[in-house]
Amino acid sequence: MALLNKIEIVKTEETSTLDNSGGRESFNSTPSVSRLSQSTIAQSTLPQSTLSKLSNSQKHAKNVMSDLGQLSQAFADSFQNIEVKVEQLSGQLNDAENRHLVEKNAKIKLQSENDKINNRLNNLLDILPSGVVLLDNQGFVCDCNKVAIDILGRPLLGEAWVDVIARAFSPQADDGHQVSLKDGRKIHIETTGLSPEPGQMLVLTDLTKTRRLQDKLSQNNKLSSMGKMIASLAHQIRTPLSAAMIYGSHINESNLEPKQIKSFSANLMERLKFMDRQIHDMLQFVRGERKQSQIVPISQLFDNLKNSIEHKNNVTWISGCGVEDKSLDKKLRSNSEEYYLLGNSDDLIGAISNLVENALAASKSKQMVELKSNIVCENTHKGKDNQYSLVIEVVDHGIGMSRLQQQQVFEPFYTTKSNGNGLGLAIVRGVIIEHGGSIDLESSIGVGSAFEIKLPLVNKTCLASERSNLTTEEVVIND
Repeated sequence: MALLNKIEIVKTEETSTLDNSGGRESFNSTPSVSRLSQSTIAQSTLPQSTLSKLSNSQKHAKNVMSDLGQLSQAFADSFQNIEVKVEQLSGQLNDAENRHLVEKNAKIKLQSENDKINNRLNNLLDILPSGVVLLDNQGFVCDCNKVAIDILGRPLLGEAWVDVIARAFSPQADDGHQVSLKDGRKIHIETTGLSPEPGQMLVLTDLTKTRRLQDKLSQNNKLSSMGKMIASLAHQIRTPLSAAMIYGSHINESNLEPKQIKSFSANLMERLKFMDRQIHDMLQFVRGERKQSQIVPISQLFDNLKNSIEHKNNVTWISGCGVEDKSLDKKLRSNSEEYYLLGNSDDLIGAISNLVENALAASKSKQMVELKSNIVCENTHKGKDNQYSLVIEVVDHGIGMSRLQQQQVFEPFYTTKSNGNGLGLAIVRGVIIEHGGSIDLESSIGVGSAFEIKLPLVNKTCLASERSNLTTEEVVIND
């Protein structure tokens, strides 16, 4: 009994030690238990079975303590691994947050740059002198600037383009390469696609102010030439007037034969007609009168032109058959009756006849003057409709002109003739420009000169479209 009490005391001490130290000191107390037990067993006399049980308990306790040690070490290793994983995940999380922050800042910066670009574009559109209209793929106005609203009126944004045409446009027969508005203004419309996005961009230019400024500048230039004109007028009229007065005085003589009277009368009329032409040319140059445009078929212009020059000798007419297409470099068969000029037929025939007269005057006797005509198709803008032009060329094989003379030949009052007023070619150039055309000169001394006139045409399809209700494509007329 005393021995059992001792064993219980040892177990109580061991349990107390475990409770106080949380199990860590229990491993240290085991040797004391073993020593105590061995000492006690050695001093006591116990049955063999009891001793065997005590020995087995000791072994079991050792095994348990060994397992606890391994478990503790494994727990410590796992805890350390978890700490490493936590640190790695924390680093990855910080990297992800940093990347997200960088991406967010980049998006904010990109949006800010886009906003700046949009503001610049909007400011640029607002200060442009031309109107800009953007159409979506349904034909509705999706954006426009202030100038476009001033030209076409409100409402414009969100309005169907066909409704804008019906509301604001008033096509006229003499519009040509321009479009008339209902308020009387004339505008030019240029169109381009918004590729790769669907839709179109229209650029509207109000030509009214430009026309007025050009007219004013032209008038000022003409007025500044009044001094030259007056001096030239005095010189050009005084000589034929003196001759006319002499012929007129001779007619009153009673002793003249009928043949002499007829000769004096013819000379008098010739001098008077010469003075009339001089005055007409000067008035036409100074006034710069713009006559009402007419729809002139090319065939009619050719017939009238042939009638005006058929009595002139040494003139060869070379008319192109078909249409020369420079963009495709081939001949396109087409009837000239399908093409029209918008302008004044009399002025054009007068200008061309003037060139023929000059060519004959510059040529030697029996030298032929060539009058060439052709219709040319040029596709100068990719993706746009072809532009047809009438090309008329007057070629002589006369004395030719120097480079300095070529630079001055279109200036008012410049002439190399003793009886010229220097207004002929200036008037010719003015007529051609009024019709939206151009005139060029190539000349070499001893070889001859070639004047080329190019006038814009419209074909029958475009003319029919301009007379009918306009659509988006019909309003846009390319230069």
